[in-house]
Amino acid sequence: MSEDFARRFFGDAGAAVGRSIGIMRGPTAVSHEIVGVARDVRYQDLRKASERLAYLPWFQATDLRSSQFEFVISTDGNPANWINIARTEVLRLRPDAPIVAVETMTSVINRRLLSERLLGILGAFFAIVALTLAAVGVYGLLAHAVSRRVPEIGLRLALGARPGQMLWMTLRETLVLALAGAGIGTVCAAASLRVLDGVIFGFLPADPANLVGAALVLVLVSLAAAVVPARRAASVDPLVALRSE
Repeated sequence: MSEDFARRFFGDAGAAVGRSIGIMRGPTAVSHEIVGVARDVRYQDLRKASERLAYLPWFQATDLRSSQFEFVISTDGNPANWINIARTEVLRLRPDAPIVAVETMTSVINRRLLSERLLGILGAFFAIVALTLAAVGVYGLLAHAVSRRVPEIGLRLALGARPGQMLWMTLRETLVLALAGAGIGTVCAAASLRVLDGVIFGFLPADPANLVGAALVLVLVSLAAAVVPARRAASVDPLVALRSE
């Protein structure tokens, strides 16, 4: 039986070994001795928690002898190389046994997670689109802000400010905006992404590493988009800037 089964009915996994359980076989119950406790597994659905399971030897389950069954083969190396060997061996032992499918455990898991993979691909696509739009928006905003501050920048340069100072001033403003936006976005994302909890197997939407990584990417993209306007601000000719005023 499974660990959860043993804990539920015997209080401890070790205490279940040697005890007996009764399983209904028609109108009567058949007693089975517990000879071991197996680790909990996700049965049928990876998204559901482990179920309480009891495992019976196939030779003792007489009412299941004629039904469809599956068995697992442990191999060394690449399991795909053993598919034809397993099929040939089964047919050698039981030529009349119909073989429905022989596949690796990896392919089984990938098939069960197909919807998660599709959601991941779509999410990555829309994330790239959103990141591109954000970069274009930051570039346009900074370019417009720099164009409006040309006289001010020219006056600062005429009074002795260095181009490096103007470059850092423009980048600093971008950094402040990017950090503020990333902070607000991280809080909103942590609240809204909870709807994905339990929908995508093995994915933790509110994982701090994911949120911090996404915010860091947005900040870096914002700074990269602001480089061109910042360099343009640092290279303004003071005379031209003052004349435009």
